[in-house]
Amino acid sequence: MAGGSYGGAISLLAAGHDDRVDVIAPAITYWNLADALFPNGVFKKLWAGVFVTMGGGCERLEDRLCRMYERVARTGTPDPEAREVLEQRSPSAVGDRIDVPTLLLQGQSDSLFPLGQADAAAKAIRANGARSPSTGSRAATTAATWRPAGSTPA
Repeated sequence: MAGGSYGGAISLLAAGHDDRVDVIAPAITYWNLADALFPNGVFKKLWAGVFVTMGGGCERLEDRLCRMYERVARTGTPDPEAREVLEQRSPSAVGDRIDVPTLLLQGQSDSLFPLGQADAAAKAIRANGARSPSTGSRAATTAATWRPAGSTPA
């Protein structure tokens, strides 16, 4: 199962909930949405507003999520309840159940989902001992980094 951005999160969540998922390749996605939208306590208001608007507005969101967004957008400061709401809906919430071979693809300069999101996912999934479906051997979880042509690794 593969997907990018929200689709990548869906592939991670599906692997944590459904044993029929054999392998995943999430790309440019989040592991913990609270960490992605509230890095170091700073609210990424523009990105959150884009998500709410593109999702159809508050009338299309569950009430608790909408109230959280409106509260944090007004104050500009995420509170513990806001973090909890997003953490409960993040792949990290089911990370201990993701044990399938996984290829993580993440952009080096992504302002929304930085490399740390893929690194955290890789560590958690690797710790679960994912097995290769063809050989039964331990599968390596890989975080691949895209760099512009001519750039050097950080």
